[in-house]
Parts: sequence; structure tokens; C-alpha cells
Amino acid sequence: MKLSLKTVLIFFLFLPSLFSQTASDQALEKAEAAYLSGDFLEAVRLYNVFLEQFPSASSGWEVSYWKGCALMTLEKYNEARVVFEAVKEKSSDLALQEEAALGIADSLCYVGEKESALSQYEDLWASGHSANGSYLLYQIGMIWKEKGDTEKARRYFQQILSRFPESYEALKVKGERLSLSKTRGYFIQMGIFHVKVNAERLVTKIKNLRYPYQLEEIHFQGAKAYRLKVGAFSKRVEARKALFQIEQVTHVKGHVVEE
Repeated sequence: MKLSLKTVLIFFLFLPSLFSQTASDQALEKAEAAYLSGDFLEAVRLYNVFLEQFPSASSGWEVSYWKGCALMTLEKYNEARVVFEAVKEKSSDLALQEEAALGIADSLCYVGEKESALSQYEDLWASGHSANGSYLLYQIGMIWKEKGDTEKARRYFQQILSRFPESYEALKVKGERLSLSKTRGYFIQMGIFHVKVNAERLVTKIKNLRYPYQLEEIHFQGAKAYRLKVGAFSKRVEARKALFQIEQVTHVKGHVVEE
């Protein structure tokens, strides 16, 4: 078959783009293979190669997202957050933006910035269209649990059981709810506060001593108040020993109670 001059010219005009497309596919496949095999350091390197060689690729922001995921697995949380922030800001894919926002929240959580992480998780849950609902509720509940607000933690865990009963997080919640149930033993009553910030100042000092605590919202003398308890301890002598240490550090008097 004899080709016309026009056909030959068109073929050679598009030939570079055909080779480029094949090269980008191959580069991406190598990066994906490294990621799936668990070689995350190599995956990050290959994702960087792809992004440098094919900066205008349509899959560029998706590749950046997976690079961020690989960095998270390598525990390079701050680097990962920078990548996720860029994806969230510049990608036009709404689903990818949401996944990047979740990555930002997770990276904050892992470096101990729990308040910032909590704000991110709550914003995502409030958006009402998250595909990660059960995970978000679990993360929010766990942060409130760590903050000592077991009642709030219970409410979020209960939402998982009612809204996402078949989820992986629902299985984990069943264990967490048991640990949130009332524990009998000896507690240190540190006081009842009408101003929450005063209780939280004391909580900060107690957390540094690494004792478990509970900050409960109650009604006292006809108004909302906050009761701070430390424990539980299995023996009174353990509670008294902890009380002595807490009083030395906080200069606040407490007393041991049995519940």
C-alpha cells in the first residue's frame, strides 16, 4: 500500500508524542510497582523522576498524592504534608482534594499536633460528602479520648456503630467502648471547675506526669461545670502515691475516692 505524503507527514508529526506517552506510562508503572512491592523509598524516587520528566502529565497530581502516601509510610510526615497541601490547593479533582485533606490531617496527627488534626478531621466530617466517614469519626473519637473527654469520644464511636456497622472502624470501636466504660477502683478527685480553661491548665500538668485522667462535663450548683479525676488505680496506696506527686507538681490539693 502506498502512503500519501500527507499521511507520512502526520505520522512523523505525532510520533514524538506517541513515544512520550509510552515513556510516561512505563515510568509510572515502575513507580507503582515499587509502591505495591513495599519499596516506598524507591517509589518516592521514581515518582519524583516521573514528575520531573513529565510535568504536564494529566496524572501529575494523582502521582503527587501517591508520593505523599509513600512519604507517610516512611514516617516523613512533614514532607508528606507539604505534598498533600499542594495537591489539595492545585488539583481540580474534588475526590483527590478530599483525600489530600485527609492526608494533611493524618500527618498532623502523627507529629502530635492533635488540635490541628482534630480541626481538619471535623471539617472533613462536617463537609457531609466524605467517603471516609467511619475513619474520620474514629480519629475524632480517639483524639477526644486522649484529651480526656470520654463522653464526646463515646458519642463519635456510637455514630460509627449506627452509621457504619460493617466497617473496620466499627470492629475497633467495640474494643474502645469497653475501655471507655466506667472503671471501678481508686481515683484522685482534683476539683470541680466552672471555667473549663482552668481545668485544662491543670490537665496539661497532669498529662506531663503520664497519669490517665478524665475531664467530665457535669451540672454543679445549677450550672455547667467540669470535674477532673485522675486514675483509675487498683490500690489505694497507688492512688495516694500518685496524689503526692501530682500535688508536688501542680500545687493543687486533691483527694482519693473509691468508685
